[in-house]
Formats: sequence, C-alpha cells, structure tokens
Amino acid sequence: MRGTFKIIVPLLIAAAPFVAWGASPPPGSPEQIVAHHMDAAAKGDVDGIVADYADNAVVISPAGKTRGKADIRKMFAGIFGGPPGSRAPMDINQQYYTRDIGYIAWVQNAGKPEELHGSDTFVIRKGKIVAQTVALVPMHPPAK
Repeated sequence: MRGTFKIIVPLLIAAAPFVAWGASPPPGSPEQIVAHHMDAAAKGDVDGIVADYADNAVVISPAGKTRGKADIRKMFAGIFGGPPGSRAPMDINQQYYTRDIGYIAWVQNAGKPEELHGSDTFVIRKGKIVAQTVALVPMHPPAK
C-alpha cells in the first residue's frame, strides 16, 4: 500500500496545475475559453464564438483549413445561419485540459438518425484560441 502512495501523490501534485478542483476556471484558461466557446455556440452567438479566437487563428476541420478571424466568422455564420435554436445542442462526453490545450468529445442528436459524434482540440495562447482541430463521425450515414 505504501508503494501506491509513492506513485499517486507525485502524480496528483504534478496534475494539480491542470485540474480545477471544484473552483471556477481562471480567466483565459483553456477551461474558461472552451466553456465560453461552447456557451456561445449553444446560443448561435457568432460574435461570441469569434471573440475567442486570435487574429491569426486556424481551424482545421473536415471542410478544410480556415485561417484568420474574418474567414472563421464566415465559417461559423454558415454553420449558425438557420433560425435560432435550429441546431441540436452538443452533449460533451469528455473533456481534458492542460495549461494551453483543451480537448472535448461530444455527441449531437444522440439516438436519432442524424446522430453525430465529434471531438475538438483547442490550442490556447494568451487567452485566445490559436488553433482548433475538429473531427466528425456521423453514426448513421445517409442511405445511397
């Protein structure tokens, strides 16, 4: 049993800077930026979403590479172009953070024919997203 503590305690001490132990995430932290980003996305708030990005940010998704706030704004305006509430909410299944990276795995339309699973990785510097990758997996591909 003593050997277990020798391993676990150093791991907990090493992980402490990466874990919000029940406290609100500090401003500019990956946890805070991702939480704001997801909240803005849930509301369809394109301005709020774009505010999270650095001027020269890049988003890499199945649609390709999008660079810079102006093009990122166009991308999100296309995604959220429908009436408010027309997009199904994303349920986050997993989230992990380090000092400058946030990772989330999510599902949208769970149990429905248009069910979609995805994950996003955010690289954050000075309180802004500088890079984001998006992976999407439709669970029920459209019939041919």
